[in-house]
Amino acid sequence: TLGAKLADAGISRLLFVRHANAAPPGSKAKGEYGTIHDWQADDQKRPLTEKGQAQAAVARGWFLKQIGLSTNKALVTSGARRASETLQIMGEETRGEGTQVSMSLLIGLHPAGIAPRCEELFDKHGYAPLATFHAMEGGEAAFGEYGETMAAGLGEMVEQLKGVPGNTLSLWGHAVFLNALALVVLKVWGGDQVGREPCSARGLGVGCMCRGLGWPAWMLTLVCARSEADCCRPWSHETAA
Repeated sequence: TLGAKLADAGISRLLFVRHANAAPPGSKAKGEYGTIHDWQADDQKRPLTEKGQAQAAVARGWFLKQIGLSTNKALVTSGARRASETLQIMGEETRGEGTQVSMSLLIGLHPAGIAPRCEELFDKHGYAPLATFHAMEGGEAAFGEYGETMAAGLGEMVEQLKGVPGNTLSLWGHAVFLNALALVVLKVWGGDQVGREPCSARGLGVGCMCRGLGWPAWMLTLVCARSEADCCRPWSHETAA
Protein backbone atom coordinates (compact mmCIF):
# COMPACT_ATOMS: atom_id res chain seq x y z
CA THR A 1 0.00 0.00 0.00
CA LEU A 2 1.02 3.64 -0.36
CA GLY A 3 1.11 4.03 3.41
CA ALA A 4 3.56 1.17 3.77
CA LYS A 5 5.72 2.47 0.94
CA LEU A 6 5.89 5.94 2.47
CA ALA A 7 6.86 4.42 5.83
CA ASP A 8 9.51 2.16 4.27
CA ALA A 9 11.03 5.14 2.49
CA GLY A 10 11.03 7.21 5.69
CA ILE A 11 8.64 9.82 4.30
CA SER A 12 6.49 11.43 6.99
CA ARG A 13 5.75 14.79 5.37
CA LEU A 14 4.18 15.64 2.01
CA LEU A 15 3.93 19.15 0.59
CA PHE A 16 1.62 19.97 -2.33
CA VAL A 17 2.26 23.30 -4.11
CA ARG A 18 -0.01 24.85 -6.72
CA HIS A 19 1.99 26.67 -9.40
CA ALA A 20 2.29 30.46 -9.52
CA ASN A 21 0.50 32.75 -11.98
CA ALA A 22 0.86 31.56 -15.58
CA ALA A 23 0.33 33.08 -19.01
CA PRO A 24 -3.12 32.59 -20.56
CA PRO A 25 -3.65 30.03 -23.31
CA GLY A 26 -2.51 30.97 -26.82
CA SER A 27 -4.64 32.51 -29.52
CA LYS A 28 -6.06 29.18 -30.63
CA ALA A 29 -9.65 28.75 -29.41
CA LYS A 30 -10.70 25.57 -27.61
CA GLY A 31 -13.13 24.78 -30.41
CA GLU A 32 -10.20 24.53 -32.83
CA TYR A 33 -8.82 21.52 -30.98
CA GLY A 34 -10.01 18.03 -31.81
CA THR A 35 -10.59 16.98 -28.19
CA ILE A 36 -10.33 18.38 -24.67
CA HIS A 37 -7.21 16.26 -24.26
CA ASP A 38 -5.60 18.02 -27.24
CA TRP A 39 -6.31 21.38 -25.61
CA GLN A 40 -4.98 20.20 -22.24
CA ALA A 41 -1.79 18.93 -23.88
CA ASP A 42 -1.19 22.39 -25.36
CA ASP A 43 -2.12 23.92 -22.01
CA GLN A 44 0.98 22.31 -20.49
CA LYS A 45 3.21 24.67 -22.48
CA ARG A 46 2.09 27.85 -20.66
CA PRO A 47 5.00 29.62 -18.85
CA LEU A 48 4.92 31.72 -15.71
CA THR A 49 4.26 35.42 -16.13
CA GLU A 50 6.54 38.03 -14.55
CA LYS A 51 3.95 38.23 -11.77
CA GLY A 52 4.15 34.46 -11.35
CA GLN A 53 7.93 34.57 -11.15
CA ALA A 54 7.69 37.20 -8.41
CA GLN A 55 5.10 35.12 -6.55
CA ALA A 56 7.32 32.04 -6.70
CA ALA A 57 10.26 34.06 -5.39
CA VAL A 58 8.19 35.10 -2.35
CA ALA A 59 6.99 31.53 -1.86
CA ARG A 60 10.61 30.39 -1.98
CA GLY A 61 11.30 32.30 1.23
CA TRP A 62 8.48 30.43 2.97
CA PHE A 63 9.60 27.11 1.49
CA LEU A 64 13.23 27.45 2.58
CA LYS A 65 12.26 28.57 6.10
CA GLN A 66 9.38 26.20 6.81
CA ILE A 67 10.33 23.12 4.77
CA GLY A 68 13.96 23.38 3.68
CA LEU A 69 15.71 21.81 0.72
CA SER A 70 17.78 19.36 2.75
CA THR A 71 14.68 17.69 4.24
CA ASN A 72 13.42 16.71 0.79
CA LYS A 73 14.08 13.32 -0.71
CA ALA A 74 12.93 14.73 -4.04
CA LEU A 75 11.28 17.76 -5.60
CA VAL A 76 8.53 16.53 -7.91
CA THR A 77 6.72 18.34 -10.72
CA SER A 78 3.99 17.74 -13.23
CA GLY A 79 4.89 17.88 -16.91
CA ALA A 80 3.43 21.37 -17.24
CA ARG A 81 5.92 24.18 -17.79
CA ARG A 82 4.28 26.49 -15.24
CA ALA A 83 4.67 23.89 -12.49
CA SER A 84 8.30 23.09 -13.26
CA GLU A 85 9.17 26.80 -13.49
CA THR A 86 7.58 27.40 -10.08
CA LEU A 87 9.59 24.52 -8.64
CA GLN A 88 12.77 25.81 -10.22
CA ILE A 89 12.42 29.22 -8.59
CA MET A 90 11.41 27.83 -5.21
CA GLY A 91 13.91 24.98 -5.15
CA GLU A 92 17.08 26.13 -6.88
CA GLU A 93 20.37 25.86 -5.02
CA THR A 94 23.52 27.92 -5.33
CA ARG A 95 26.40 25.75 -6.50
CA GLY A 96 29.71 27.49 -7.05
CA GLU A 97 29.08 30.52 -9.22
CA GLY A 98 25.72 29.33 -10.52
CA THR A 99 22.44 27.82 -9.43
CA GLN A 100 20.83 24.48 -10.15
CA VAL A 101 17.78 22.52 -9.20
CA SER A 102 17.12 18.80 -9.31
CA MET A 103 13.53 17.81 -10.10
CA SER A 104 11.65 14.57 -10.73
CA LEU A 105 8.68 14.18 -13.06
CA LEU A 106 5.49 12.44 -11.95
CA ILE A 107 3.36 11.71 -14.99
CA GLY A 108 -0.28 12.58 -14.40
CA LEU A 109 0.08 15.46 -11.96
CA HIS A 110 -1.19 17.36 -14.97
CA PRO A 111 -4.26 15.25 -15.84
CA ALA A 112 -4.09 15.53 -19.65
CA GLY A 113 -4.86 12.15 -21.15
CA ILE A 114 -5.31 10.12 -17.97
CA ALA A 115 -8.52 11.56 -16.51
CA PRO A 116 -10.91 12.43 -19.36
CA ARG A 117 -14.00 12.79 -17.15
CA CYS A 118 -12.13 15.11 -14.77
CA GLU A 119 -10.90 17.11 -17.76
CA GLU A 120 -14.45 17.45 -19.05
CA LEU A 121 -15.77 18.68 -15.70
CA PHE A 122 -12.89 21.09 -15.21
CA ASP A 123 -13.19 22.40 -18.77
CA LYS A 124 -16.91 23.06 -18.26
CA HIS A 125 -16.91 24.52 -14.74
CA GLY A 126 -13.41 25.97 -14.30
CA TYR A 127 -11.63 26.43 -10.98
CA ALA A 128 -13.53 25.29 -7.88
CA PRO A 129 -12.90 23.42 -4.63
CA LEU A 130 -12.82 19.64 -4.92
CA ALA A 131 -16.10 19.41 -2.97
CA THR A 132 -17.83 21.34 -5.77
CA PHE A 133 -16.75 18.73 -8.30
CA HIS A 134 -17.73 15.92 -5.92
CA ALA A 135 -21.27 17.32 -5.91
CA MET A 136 -21.51 17.05 -9.71
CA GLU A 137 -22.87 13.95 -11.39
CA GLY A 138 -20.03 11.45 -11.56
CA GLY A 139 -17.60 13.96 -10.11
CA GLU A 140 -16.70 12.19 -6.88
CA ALA A 141 -16.08 8.92 -8.70
CA ALA A 142 -14.00 10.62 -11.41
CA PHE A 143 -11.75 12.57 -9.06
CA GLY A 144 -11.56 9.62 -6.70
CA GLU A 145 -10.31 7.42 -9.53
CA TYR A 146 -7.81 10.09 -10.53
CA GLY A 147 -6.55 10.36 -6.95
CA GLU A 148 -6.10 6.60 -6.68
CA THR A 149 -4.29 6.48 -10.03
CA MET A 150 -1.88 9.18 -8.91
CA ALA A 151 -1.41 7.53 -5.53
CA ALA A 152 -0.28 4.39 -7.34
CA GLY A 153 2.18 6.41 -9.41
CA LEU A 154 3.41 8.17 -6.29
CA GLY A 155 3.93 4.81 -4.61
CA GLU A 156 6.14 3.64 -7.47
CA MET A 157 8.23 6.79 -7.20
CA VAL A 158 8.52 6.48 -3.42
CA GLU A 159 9.92 2.95 -3.75
CA GLN A 160 12.89 4.42 -5.62
CA LEU A 161 13.64 6.85 -2.77
CA LYS A 162 14.57 4.35 -0.08
CA GLY A 163 17.92 5.29 1.36
CA VAL A 164 17.78 8.86 0.04
CA PRO A 165 18.26 11.36 2.91
CA GLY A 166 15.27 13.38 4.11
CA ASN A 167 11.73 12.78 5.35
CA THR A 168 9.81 15.04 2.94
CA LEU A 169 8.43 14.83 -0.57
CA SER A 170 7.34 18.11 -2.20
CA LEU A 171 5.14 18.12 -5.30
CA TRP A 172 4.31 21.01 -7.67
CA GLY A 173 1.11 20.72 -9.67
CA HIS A 174 -2.37 22.05 -10.26
CA ALA A 175 -5.49 23.22 -8.46
CA VAL A 176 -8.11 20.59 -7.49
CA PHE A 177 -6.01 17.74 -8.92
CA LEU A 178 -3.43 18.09 -6.13
CA ASN A 179 -6.35 18.16 -3.70
CA ALA A 180 -7.66 14.88 -5.09
CA LEU A 181 -4.31 13.19 -4.53
CA ALA A 182 -3.89 14.76 -1.09
CA LEU A 183 -7.31 13.43 -0.04
CA VAL A 184 -6.25 9.88 -0.93
CA VAL A 185 -3.01 10.28 1.03
CA LEU A 186 -4.92 11.59 4.06
CA LYS A 187 -7.14 8.52 4.00
CA VAL A 188 -4.08 6.28 3.75
CA TRP A 189 -2.47 8.05 6.70
CA GLY A 190 -5.63 7.80 8.78
CA GLY A 191 -6.65 11.46 8.75
CA ASP A 192 -10.13 11.84 10.25
CA GLN A 193 -13.09 13.36 8.44
CA VAL A 194 -12.55 16.80 9.97
CA GLY A 195 -8.95 16.74 8.76
CA ARG A 196 -9.99 15.71 5.25
CA GLU A 197 -12.52 18.55 4.93
CA PRO A 198 -10.04 21.28 3.93
CA CYS A 199 -8.62 19.09 1.14
CA SER A 200 -12.02 19.01 -0.53
CA ALA A 201 -13.78 22.17 0.69
CA ARG A 202 -10.91 24.61 0.23
CA GLY A 203 -9.29 25.58 -3.03
CA LEU A 204 -5.51 25.64 -3.27
CA GLY A 205 -5.66 29.40 -3.07
CA VAL A 206 -5.91 28.85 0.69
CA GLY A 207 -3.29 26.71 2.37
CA CYS A 208 -4.04 23.94 4.83
CA MET A 209 -2.05 21.58 7.00
CA CYS A 210 -3.05 18.29 8.61
CA ARG A 211 -0.90 16.16 10.84
CA GLY A 212 -1.23 12.95 12.81
CA LEU A 213 -0.01 12.90 16.38
CA GLY A 214 -0.02 9.13 16.78
CA TRP A 215 2.61 6.71 15.58
CA PRO A 216 3.93 7.06 13.02
CA ALA A 217 3.57 10.83 13.07
CA TRP A 218 2.87 12.49 9.71
CA MET A 219 2.20 15.89 8.17
CA LEU A 220 0.48 16.91 4.94
CA THR A 221 0.48 20.52 3.75
CA LEU A 222 -1.11 22.22 0.75
CA VAL A 223 -0.09 25.73 -0.34
CA CYS A 224 -0.45 27.97 -3.37
CA ALA A 225 2.67 29.67 -4.72
CA ARG A 226 0.58 32.65 -5.84
CA SER A 227 -0.88 33.35 -2.37
CA GLU A 228 1.93 35.45 -0.99
CA ALA A 229 0.10 36.55 2.16
CA ASP A 230 -1.56 33.23 3.03
CA CYS A 231 1.20 30.84 2.06
CA CYS A 232 2.89 31.08 5.45
CA ARG A 233 -0.32 30.64 7.46
CA PRO A 234 -2.00 27.41 6.34
CA TRP A 235 -5.20 26.29 8.05
CA SER A 236 -4.19 23.64 10.57
CA HIS A 237 -5.79 20.49 11.91
CA GLU A 238 -4.38 17.77 14.15
CA THR A 239 -5.65 14.23 14.54
CA ALA A 240 -4.69 11.48 16.95
CA ALA A 241 -4.62 8.93 14.11
